[in-house]
Amino acid sequence: NGVMSNKNRHFWCAPGVWPYMFAKPEEDIVKVHVWAGIHRNEIIGPIFIDGNLNTAKFLELLSGPVADYLEE
Repeated sequence: NGVMSNKNRHFWCAPGVWPYMFAKPEEDIVKVHVWAGIHRNEIIGPIFIDGNLNTAKFLELLSGPVADYLEE
């Protein structure tokens, strides 16, 4: 069985199997938010973000882990 996300229309299923179309409750879907960047041919991250990325969390990201990396 596959799962269809009504927000971005991605399908998840085994290769060669057409996904069944059914709605899956939002609380059953596992989400992982990851940020990474490239600076001077080096990768910054990955940095895992708890919950959705909003302005406050992005500023915290830039002033914390990213700033630490850029100071090196």
